[in-house]
Amino acid sequence: MSLPRSGPPVPPRLAASTYSRVVTDTGPCAPRSPRVRKVLKVEVVAAAIVDELDRPQRLLAARRTAPASLAGGWEVPGGKVEPGEDPASALHREIGEELGVRVRLGQGVPGPLSGGGFDLGGGIRMRVWFAELVEGKPAPLADHDVLRWLGAGELYSVSWLPADLPVVSAVAARFARAR
Repeated sequence: MSLPRSGPPVPPRLAASTYSRVVTDTGPCAPRSPRVRKVLKVEVVAAAIVDELDRPQRLLAARRTAPASLAGGWEVPGGKVEPGEDPASALHREIGEELGVRVRLGQGVPGPLSGGGFDLGGGIRMRVWFAELVEGKPAPLADHDVLRWLGAGELYSVSWLPADLPVVSAVAARFARAR
């Protein structure tokens, strides 16, 4: 028997902090007090890939193709941390899978939440690092169809996913300091 899930739905874009959702037994034959079945934890990470870590002037943006609810929206690439995987390793893996490149991670992109994260809604937090290419030429291999390098004056020329707008604002502030 499939059990319905309680709590907010998990957004399709999970890009690092921990999100927990409790799955309970609330069907027609459920006891008066729902029993907790399991707690799902998901960590998400993303990379603000820039042309140069010391003096960034361009940001790599990726246009989503999947899931359908996010298709056409632009984001900084990243994804889920697998169980037993540390966030930095997960980010390297995700960037390799999505773009076919290797990156060097720099400092974290400062977010408004404690610990520097960004709120994705539903209690999900995204941790983002600045990164620069060290090997390969980025290509849209998975979940994206177009990549674009955006200069400081172009950062808002694409339709960013709402969760990525605060990241872009933090990147814009870094660009301004680097001039």
